[in-house]
Amino acid sequence: MATDPVILDLGDVDDDAVTFDQQSRAANSVQPVPQGGVPRAIREAAELAGLDPIAQLYNEALCYAREGHLRLARERLSVLLCFAPDDAEGRLLLAQVHIKDLQWRKALKALDEAQAHGQPIPTGLRRAVEAHVRAEQAAEEEQRVALHARDQGELKALRHQVRHLRSEHVGLAERGHKLEAEARYWAWATAGVSALTILFVLANLLLGGGSEAAAPDTVAEGAPAAAAPAGSAEEAAPEAPPANAGTVLANRVADALRDDPILTDAQLKVKVEGDQVSLLGQVAAHAQLKHAAAVASGVPGVLAVQTEQVAVLARSRGTEHTVQQGETLSHIARHYYGDSTLSKSILAANKTKLGGDARGLQIGMKLAIPKAN
Repeated sequence: MATDPVILDLGDVDDDAVTFDQQSRAANSVQPVPQGGVPRAIREAAELAGLDPIAQLYNEALCYAREGHLRLARERLSVLLCFAPDDAEGRLLLAQVHIKDLQWRKALKALDEAQAHGQPIPTGLRRAVEAHVRAEQAAEEEQRVALHARDQGELKALRHQVRHLRSEHVGLAERGHKLEAEARYWAWATAGVSALTILFVLANLLLGGGSEAAAPDTVAEGAPAAAAPAGSAEEAAPEAPPANAGTVLANRVADALRDDPILTDAQLKVKVEGDQVSLLGQVAAHAQLKHAAAVASGVPGVLAVQTEQVAVLARSRGTEHTVQQGETLSHIARHYYGDSTLSKSILAANKTKLGGDARGLQIGMKLAIPKAN
């Protein structure tokens, strides 16, 4: 089960806890350490003993890399670069090991360091690494946007639910006031009828038998008169019936879609059958359709979302796209079509600009997005 991350407040750490020792370790070295430190001394000592540590470490790292032992290869190269920080060939090999291990950002850093020390870098290798780095950044940004949209959808749903509960509370309060008024009315009506009954009985006793026949008639005529206000209560306006549950759910989904900034230009309608929601209308790109389904799914009470009746305009009409940082043709095709394999159609439609090479993308370049067959 996922747990919340632990956040440490570094401002509460005592300064004494991170104070460095003032006294160094006692060293038993006979020879003084030359300029360049212990790594330089170890290297010189190995060379005096007839060893070539730099070449040996490079060869061991190369052998481990070929055999697939990438961790051991990185360890050998770390020692090599400790002995010889300016070894450009070793840094290039370290970049290749990172590439083999799919660590694209570390690979790009190692390529930059190798180039800074004079090692020529193959253009295709650098472009491939940079493309993977941009793809990782784009995926992270897409995940961040999706999480933000989900959080916003949940927040909107909670707000709508709070408003609904408030309205129900107001309705119950009004109903309670009406019931209290009706109870008071019937209490007074009952008291009035009781008083009239007592008066009729007393009159019958005081006036004698001659009025016995009249008493029942009087009661018969008076009782309805006393109960007459009840008829006025019945003539009051009937209480409005509760709203249909499907209509309430459809309104919640429609509000969530309308309030989402990513769906500003989308034209969507909502159809509800039980706990199943169907979206109708049109969106500019497949990414909007996917996002709309996620927003609708986040509304409480929605079990499933159908999007088959939503038209994606990029597929049926085509559009135009301005290249952003970190984008590739695969990302663009997945955004508009929902299928990265259709990047070939975009490449063919922009043959003049790209020259048939997907690596020719440049930030700010305007691409024609053709309709998908």
